[in-house]
Amino acid sequence: MLQRFVILLVSLGFFSFFVVSCAPSGTSPNTPPQVTGPKVTITGTVKDCVTLRPLPDATIKVEIQEKGVFFASTDREGFFILEVPLGHATITVIKPGYERLIAWADLTTSGSVLRLSPQLCPQEE
Repeated sequence: MLQRFVILLVSLGFFSFFVVSCAPSGTSPNTPPQVTGPKVTITGTVKDCVTLRPLPDATIKVEIQEKGVFFASTDREGFFILEVPLGHATITVIKPGYERLIAWADLTTSGSVLRLSPQLCPQEE
């Protein structure tokens, strides 16, 4: 099965990272993240890679090494926003019926606002 991934790689200053969003473990995806200390704000819209339509209810998971796991869900317009602590991150975007997107990020600049555009491709049957 051919897996297709549409990836947006963003480079800012001294670091490169990838697509995504989230909320601290133990909280609901609808609860605003509570991050203290240096942080990065990640925002964007998850879309279908074929139709380019927004994907509501996609789940975004960000695991920051030694800091925890953060989750978020997209709204009905596919939009997400959240704050995560600085660190090395593994980012996963999931929606039933679509290929999983996995990326790695090195988030090192406090106060940055990252505008991302992850696109998920439908699963092939």
